Amino acid sequence: MPVMNLGSMAMCADPDGATFGVWQKQSFAGSTRVNEPGTVCWNELLTHDADGAREFYRDTLGVGTKQTELVDDAGYTELTVNDRTVAGMMPMDGPQWPAEIPSHWMVYFGVDDVERAAERVTKLGGEVRVPPTDISIGSFALAADPSGATFSLFAGRD
Repeated sequence: MPVMNLGSMAMCADPDGATFGVWQKQSFAGSTRVNEPGTVCWNELLTHDADGAREFYRDTLGVGTKQTELVDDAGYTELTVNDRTVAGMMPMDGPQWPAEIPSHWMVYFGVDDVERAAERVTKLGGEVRVPPTDISIGSFALAADPSGATFSLFAGRD
């Protein structure tokens, strides 16, 4: 669908049900600030069908994939465009991923301090669903805004 003279968009779902949007620019290219506190710093697909997702996104969007140990040996896949990492994909395997949690895309917002940002989420009426957690590349927390929309907070290691 057209969005004024800004561009065109479509909302889609992959074969495992993860929804995502696509954008074709006209006068508005999209985000110009990223990877700093208060902005989007990462997008990640969490899926019950990693092999199917690799094939789908490769064939649909033309992204490449490469296996990496980026996130604590979790079978992580980086999605690439022209050999540049643009997003990640984690398989939802194991007991921490009940089948009723659907495949989904997660947006991460950069923050200076995950603990402090998580406290602010709660103070402002949101909910911290996974408390601040250290991983090899930094720390993150899973949160929801007062209406229930989920997002993650992330602070990388220097």
